[in-house]
Formats: sequence, structure tokens, C-alpha cells
Amino acid sequence: MLIELQTFQEVLQRSAAALQAAGGRVFDLRPGSVIRAVLEANAAIALWIQWLIVKTLGMTRAATSSGADLDSWMADFGLGRLGPVAADGIVTFSRFSPRQLALIPVGTRVRTNKGGITYSVIKDAGISTWQEEQGAYGIPAGVSAVDLPVIADVAGVAGNIDAGAIGLISTALPGVDNAINNAPFGGGLDGEDDDRLRQRFVDFINSRSLATISAIEYAIASSQPGLRYQVYENSDAQGNEVPGQFLVVADNGRGDLSNDDRAAIYAAVDGVRPIGSRFTIVCPATLIVDISVNFSNPINAADAMSIRTAIGQYVDQLPIGSTLSRTRLTEAAYRSAKTSQYITGVTINGIPADLIGPRHGVLVSRTITVV
Repeated sequence: MLIELQTFQEVLQRSAAALQAAGGRVFDLRPGSVIRAVLEANAAIALWIQWLIVKTLGMTRAATSSGADLDSWMADFGLGRLGPVAADGIVTFSRFSPRQLALIPVGTRVRTNKGGITYSVIKDAGISTWQEEQGAYGIPAGVSAVDLPVIADVAGVAGNIDAGAIGLISTALPGVDNAINNAPFGGGLDGEDDDRLRQRFVDFINSRSLATISAIEYAIASSQPGLRYQVYENSDAQGNEVPGQFLVVADNGRGDLSNDDRAAIYAAVDGVRPIGSRFTIVCPATLIVDISVNFSNPINAADAMSIRTAIGQYVDQLPIGSTLSRTRLTEAAYRSAKTSQYITGVTINGIPADLIGPRHGVLVSRTITVV
């Protein structure tokens, strides 16, 4: 239904016209008059009521609701918003004088040189330097550096940083002098926004009581945020044709799946799979990609950094089994940097041609050279 909205001036003019017509005489409606003040007060109340009507209509439909109103609307169907994911990575802790044992407790904080983004050391009992009784990692005497896992204190894409961004230790740490990330951090995702939640709701409705590919894909997508996945019908893990079996290839953006990830995906898919069918969950094969972008003349460092970031994000977000197009890389480079120079060549793994990815694989950028 189309609502005809009115401005304050329109409400005031129509009120004055109705008053003149009903009164049968001319009224004093100059600014400051009593009658005009009454009409202006009524116009203000009319605008407030109009705003309440628009607000109420907006909250009664998922297409026009937002934020907490959209969450409450979805909650009636048992659907919740997917939360943010914290970025993680490896930080190298080092010292100038490795004469004695130094401890790095879980929860030790480091932060970036710019922006003040903080990360905390997390437990990994599989690392040889972990000391359970101390609740800390040890740097033995004679060892000058160790690599330890950290996770962003605040979840979201802001935690995805370039190599070398971390350079400060926020926690008092006797015997340890420096901290740096020698590789970029990834995996950080913002919480599901309103548009993505609405789209997932459509998939949710369309997949009810249906043992279809869309139902399985919805189940996978809802198991955790940030997954890349593909579903292959009548296929086993080796790609052989097997009637009644399907293959789920899933990637969490890090090139692997933990036991918890696999269990969550398995439970989600098992709830909607067709009766009598079997399925297998595997990680995609990883193909490392080195990209070189050549310009007619050297460009400044800021533009080069923007291009590397844009190309890295484009490559790492390609769907499973994709082809890496040189044309798309050129487009990403031009969009990310404001430069008058033009691109003279793009190579992928040293070859000036598109790269066809593995059928069950993902492409992972390693080096991106901009010259």
C-alpha cells in the first residue's frame, strides 16, 4: 500500500484551507496569531502520528525492518543472525638475550602499531613449548624466538591485517622484547548484515521439507559464517560417480576444517539429506597462486598496497572450483587504485594466461607483486 506522506507545511496549508472553508469568513493566520499557533501545534502532532504509522509499517515486514526489529521478526521463525568471527594468526615473540627460561601466559596481549587492534595468545597444547602446569608457553634458555597462535580480541574484518602490522606487547612480559606477525592475519568476518539475513531467510523458507541441493546448501551456510562450499551430486570423495552419494567440499577460509567444524556441518546436512543417501565432507585441495601486475611506470606505495589488498581479497573469496581470470585481476587493480598509469601485463604463476582451478579446490594467493 502506497502511503501519501505530507510535510509540515502541507499539513499546515490544508488545515488553514479547511478552517477558512468551514468558518465562512477570513481568519487572521499571520505568524504569531493564536489560530495559526493552534494549527501549527496540530500539524506537529500530525507529523508525529505519521512517523509512528511509517515506523509501525516498517517493523511489520522483514523487507523493511532493520537491526533489532529484523532480529525479532526472524526469531518468530527460529532463525537467528550469524555472529562475527575473530581473525587469528601466528605472532613471533623474540628477545635479545636468551639466557634463561621466559614464560608467555595464555591471554598475553599484543597490538598493532597503528589502529590499536589487540590480539590475545590462545592455548594450543600441540605446541611443544606449552607448559600445562604454568598455563603458559615457555621460551627455553638458548632459544631467542617462538611462534604462538593469537586471536583478535574483537571479532570482525578489522582484525584481518597485513604482515608486520603487529609490533607492540601490551602485557608485561619479562624476558621478551618483541612481537611481530610475519604473515597476514585472516578469517575475520563481520556479523551477518540485514541484507544477508533477509536472503538467508528466503533460502530458509525455500528449503523447508525439501531434501534438495538448496536445502543442503542452506544447512551448510547456517552451520557457521564465512564458509565456502560446493555440493556435488552422485560423487564420492575421489570424484567417482556413485549413485545415491553426494560430496560436500567446504572451506572456512583457512584451507582446513577443525573437528568441530566438520561435526557442525555434518549435523546440519544430516538433518536435511534425502533418506537412503550418503554423503562425505572434505576440505578442498589448495592451489597456491603467485600474481604479478606490471604497470607502464612505477606507482606509489599506497596504490601498490591497495592493489595487493584488493587482488588478495578477490582471489581468496573465489568459489570452490573457480577459474582465476586475468581480466578480473586487471579490473580489481584499476578499481582499487587511483593512478594514471596503465597495466601492461598480468601473470599468474609466471604465465600470462587464466588459471583453471581444481574441480574440488580453492585458490590461495601467496605473493602479489605490483611493479
